[in-house]
Amino acid sequence: GISNNMCTLTFDDWPSPYTAQLLNTLAEYNIPATFFVVGAQVQRRPDIIKRMLAEGHEVGNHSFSHTALRKQSPQDQQEDLRKLDALLRELGANPRFVRPPFGYYDHNTINVVQEMDGHIVMWTADSQDWRNYADLDDMISNMQMLYNGAPLRGVFLFHDTHRLTVERMPEILDALLSAGCRFVTLSAYL
Repeated sequence: GISNNMCTLTFDDWPSPYTAQLLNTLAEYNIPATFFVVGAQVQRRPDIIKRMLAEGHEVGNHSFSHTALRKQSPQDQQEDLRKLDALLRELGANPRFVRPPFGYYDHNTINVVQEMDGHIVMWTADSQDWRNYADLDDMISNMQMLYNGAPLRGVFLFHDTHRLTVERMPEILDALLSAGCRFVTLSAYL
């Protein structure tokens, strides 16, 4: 994907009060994204999952509880991931990808995800918006890093739980588009 200027936006920890605004921005730019959602939040806002799917976005599994999976027993990991998987399928999603909360997983996580016919997916560049920047200029410049002399491509990690990330997303998208990014879903990227 990198050699073809392909870029993928991923958003973790959803849903939040800012998710609808983010979906509006993505629709305005006609850019698909992949949302790694948390089950406890999905139960509160199943309508947003349906909207994401209707607008061509992908939905992935970020666990039901958003607990570091490698700190859980193998049985608890399985229950946590399968519970969200079932909920997402009830809402019409086909969650192929799992992103472990905090990026923490172990061999038990790998086994559970493989049993679910899924894939663990991390990221190429972490925007680090989780640091709650007062100003996202540092984050935006981080997203324009170079890799072997070329603009960074790949899988970008954001969190739609942060107001500034959502408010500044048009600026972030403009910067990435002007750098040559061609946005696709995670499935298309992989």
